[in-house]
Amino acid sequence: MPFDALVVRALEVLWQQELVGSRVVHAAANKDRVIWELHTPRGTEQVLVVLSPGIQRAHRIPVRRIGSSQGMPGWIKNLIPFTITQVTVPPWERVIRWDIERPDDWDRPQASRLIFELAGHLTNVIWVADDDRVLDAWRRVPPGQKGRAVWPGVPYTPPPAVPNPLETRRLPDLPPWARRWITDAGGNWDDLAKDWATGQWTPYLLTPPDKGVPEAWVYPMPGFHATPETRWEDLLDRVFRAKEDEQARVQLGNQLKSQWQRRLTHLESRLAEFQRILDESCEDYREAGDFWLLWLAEHPDEEAPLALDQPSWTRPGHLVRLTRSADQSPAEASQAAYRLYKKLKHRQEIVRHLEPQVRQERDQIRRQLEQLSVPHALEWYREHLKKTPVGATGGGAPGGPFREFKSLSGFPIWVGKTREDNAALTFKKARPDDIWFHTKQTPGSHVILATGKKNPNLEDLLDAAQLAVYFSAAKNSSSVPVDYTRRKWVRKRPHGEPGQVLYQREKTLYITPDPDRLKRLGAMREKLWEEQES
Repeated sequence: MPFDALVVRALEVLWQQELVGSRVVHAAANKDRVIWELHTPRGTEQVLVVLSPGIQRAHRIPVRRIGSSQGMPGWIKNLIPFTITQVTVPPWERVIRWDIERPDDWDRPQASRLIFELAGHLTNVIWVADDDRVLDAWRRVPPGQKGRAVWPGVPYTPPPAVPNPLETRRLPDLPPWARRWITDAGGNWDDLAKDWATGQWTPYLLTPPDKGVPEAWVYPMPGFHATPETRWEDLLDRVFRAKEDEQARVQLGNQLKSQWQRRLTHLESRLAEFQRILDESCEDYREAGDFWLLWLAEHPDEEAPLALDQPSWTRPGHLVRLTRSADQSPAEASQAAYRLYKKLKHRQEIVRHLEPQVRQERDQIRRQLEQLSVPHALEWYREHLKKTPVGATGGGAPGGPFREFKSLSGFPIWVGKTREDNAALTFKKARPDDIWFHTKQTPGSHVILATGKKNPNLEDLLDAAQLAVYFSAAKNSSSVPVDYTRRKWVRKRPHGEPGQVLYQREKTLYITPDPDRLKRLGAMREKLWEEQES
């Protein structure tokens, strides 16, 4: 856990001494946290408030550049600047209150309150007027919904009060770690009451024996190596950054595991399909074609049967099954059998080429899944996610309207298959700020690098351009010009066929096909698979 009531009490005393009178001049936020920048007698300081359940907390952090306020609730922008006039915490709650003053339109100080609710899963930041009306909130809850209403204009209702364990002297009323401290670590109620009154605990770094994720708390605890520290907030920042890293490591590991398991299932399915194709005898089709011609020569005036078994000429003891439909002549059945022979033989040649590559990738993924049992640096997970093909199939999913790939930085790349697919990809699926690619003055697929408003690097552009060349009539050429521009600068050619376009503001890359890059993208294997299925 613990960012519990005892740690909050220690922060309350510290902030009453060091934050009261500070002026908040700037803030920045994202989906689960806000950073407040303060001018204090000691200089510029920053307070981080995190609302994500499990790692919720509030503490000062080393000053960093916090950038713009894009994505921050508008009411927080309008709230700044303000001055902190008091810091209070209801006893044994994880609710921190800043009493604040901010100037009105006539520069007169107006009192209000910021409330940081950091308990359980219903975390929130709420701005309350001096008459206890809610002015606004990070998470609004309309009246009439289950639970407390948190809505502008509605009176603020605090969370249900918890019993004061120093009054009840009941262990169940204590936070979990305080309960363990009394039952397992030799703590006692009198020491707890004395320390609570002052709120001046020594911060302890508690490291588990397996060197796993540490904790920060007010007392040493059994099962941990306790190291006394100097400053509460430095310790909290260090410990919770380690917790966030571990949380990210688990999330990225689960994401990798899921992708790799889907990919492994897909590859094993492919290998089973390859084996089925290789087990099928193409000689049966060739001999069936020969037998139908022989039967026609020997029985020119007879009605041919719809099915017939003939002993193989080349494989003693093996029977070749001859079949035809009612509207097929023996000559037509022979030609159909020869076509099936050529098609199956071609598929088997492709499968023999693909099978070692697919088997090698399957074995590699099995090894990678074994590596997930050992913790790695976050960058290890991120790098492997970048290299992992999109979806279970990797490369393009056979039979889908678009081929799908992933650039080195992780941007999706979509490649059309037909004229109609090209038109749908460019004008229906792609967003205006995605980047469109096409070989200059050469027939080929439309390619979309799905960046949105983000700016890709050169490697991402080269990945998409390589695919544009590979899926074009110029795939065997060198120094192929590939034009690219934002999708919003591409329009349909008036009275043109589907996929015919006009575009402007383009730039040009000159591309020579790079087998290593195409192999990383999965393009070569995907194209062979399409040929095998055709």
